[in-house]
Amino acid sequence: EKAGGEKNHFAVVQFPFNLFEPGAALEENNSGQSVAEYARSRGLFTLVNRPLNAFHGDKIVRLADFPSHDGRDVAGDFKNAMNEATRLEAAYPGRELVPAQKIAWAHIIRQNFSNLAELDTWKNALMFQIRPALREALAKLSADPRFLDWSHTYEHAANRLFESVTGYLESQACVTSDRLAGKLDHLAPELASSPSLSSKVIRVYRSIPGINCVLVGMRQTEYVSDVMNLQPILRPEPAKHVLIEMQQNEF
Repeated sequence: EKAGGEKNHFAVVQFPFNLFEPGAALEENNSGQSVAEYARSRGLFTLVNRPLNAFHGDKIVRLADFPSHDGRDVAGDFKNAMNEATRLEAAYPGRELVPAQKIAWAHIIRQNFSNLAELDTWKNALMFQIRPALREALAKLSADPRFLDWSHTYEHAANRLFESVTGYLESQACVTSDRLAGKLDHLAPELASSPSLSSKVIRVYRSIPGINCVLVGMRQTEYVSDVMNLQPILRPEPAKHVLIEMQQNEF
C-alpha cells in the first residue's frame, strides 16, 4: 500500500511457513491480523515456501519420513566402516603423489562429524565436496601401478563408510520423524489417516485460512505421490491448535 497506494498491482505474496515457523498464521502483527489473515482480507493469494524444511533452534528439521533401517546395527556398521577406513588411511602409501589431507576422508569425517550430523548437510557435503575430491585423488593414484591396489581397496572402504554414515543419520532422523508424527496424531487424531509426516503437516497448513498454495519440492516421483492423495483438510481451530502446541513443547 505504501509502494503503490490503493491502485497497486500486488496480487501474490510468498513466505516461509512450517510446523516450527508458523508466524504467518499466529503472529498478529498487522493491526491485529496475522499475515495470512491480512492477505485473505485484501484478496491476496498466498504461496508457502519451505514447508518441509524447518529451522528449529540451531538446526534444520526435515519434516518427512526416512528409512528406519530396522534390523540393521547402523551404529555398529558406522563404527566398523570408520575403523577400516582410518586403518587404511594410516597406511597410506601415496603421499608423494597426492597429499594425505586429500585422501583421508575417514579422519576428516570423524573430526568434523558434529558439523555433518544433519542428514541434508551430510548429503550435500558428500555429493558436492567429498565424492568429487575423492574421485580426483583416486584417479591420480590409480594411474600409478604402485598405488593401484591400495586405491581400489580404499575406494571400497570409503564407499562403505559413506553408506554407513548415511544409514546412521537416516535412522536418527527416522526417530525424530516418528516422534513428530505421533505427536501430531495426538494433537489432531484426524491426521492419523495420513501415512507420512509430510502429508500430515501439509494437511495442517492447508487447513489455515489464508494459506492458498503450499510449494513442495518435486525432485523425486515419491514426493509427488506423497502429496497427490491428501486427506480432507481440518477445521481451522484444530489446525491452529496443532501449530500453537508445537511451539510450546519440545519434541
